[in-house]
Amino acid sequence: IRILDWRLKKYLLPFFMINFIKAFKLQKNLIIRFSGQEVRLTLSVRAKINRYWQVLIGCGKPYRRGEIYTIATVHKSKDLIEVIVDKTDYAHYLYSKNIGTFGKYAVRIIHPSALVISCDGKIILGEMGKQTAGSNTFQLCGGGIDNSDLQDTAFNLEHCISKELFEEFGINSTDTTRVAKFEREYVVMDRLNHKITIVYLVLLKEKASEFLKKYKVFALSLSQKKELPEFKRIVILSLKKYSIMRFLQKNAPRCHEHLKPLFEFLLQ
Repeated sequence: IRILDWRLKKYLLPFFMINFIKAFKLQKNLIIRFSGQEVRLTLSVRAKINRYWQVLIGCGKPYRRGEIYTIATVHKSKDLIEVIVDKTDYAHYLYSKNIGTFGKYAVRIIHPSALVISCDGKIILGEMGKQTAGSNTFQLCGGGIDNSDLQDTAFNLEHCISKELFEEFGINSTDTTRVAKFEREYVVMDRLNHKITIVYLVLLKEKASEFLKKYKVFALSLSQKKELPEFKRIVILSLKKYSIMRFLQKNAPRCHEHLKPLFEFLLQ
C-alpha cells in the first residue's frame, strides 16, 4: 500500500503541489551553514529506516550510506538568506523521499543544480539512470551538498555544482574555452516541504551538437573505468515556449519537482 501511495504521489505531485513550489531570481546573498549537529531520531524511526535500507540493498541497489544535510532553520533578512542544516544520512533521505509521512523527521534538502544552455539556445538536461535514487526522472545536472563542500561552517555551493557538472556532464566550470558564464541565478522554493533548489546558469560557448560529441567521449571514458553515467539519456530542449510546454505536458509526472516552476519562470 505504501508503494502504491508513493507511486500515486509521484504522478499527482506535479499537478497538486505546483502552487507550493515557486521559482524566482535570486537577488539576495545566500549562505548555507552547518549547525554542527546530527539529526536526532527515535529508536523506532531509526529502526524503520534501517529496515528500509536493508530492503533496498537486498534488491541490489548500489547505494552508499553517505552523509546528507537537511534544513533545520531558515533566516531571512533584507539582503541575506541564511540556511542552517543538520547532518543525517542517505538511508534517512531515501526513506523520507520514497515512503513519506515522516513529519518532523522528513529530510529537507538543499539541491544545487545547473541550468546548462548551449550557444544555439538549447537547454541540456538528462534522464536519470536506473542506478540512481531518481531513476527515470528528468532533471538538470546537480546534486546534494556533502562534506567535501564544507569550508569551516559554511558550504561552498560553487564547489558543489562544479563537481556535479564535471561528474555528470564532463564540463569543467573553469574552462573558459567551453564556459561563457557560470553564476548563481535562480532559486526554487518548495514551501510545503521546505526544500530549496539553487540554480546556477551555465552558458556554453558551444552548440548542443558539439556538447553531445564531447559528452559521448566523456561517457566512453566512464565505461572504460567500469562506471555508469548519472544520466542514461541526454535531453536537448529548445529554449522556446512551444518546445518547453510540450516537453512538460508530455513528461510532467517524470520531471523533478523543480523543473516545471523553473521553466515556467523562464518563459515569463
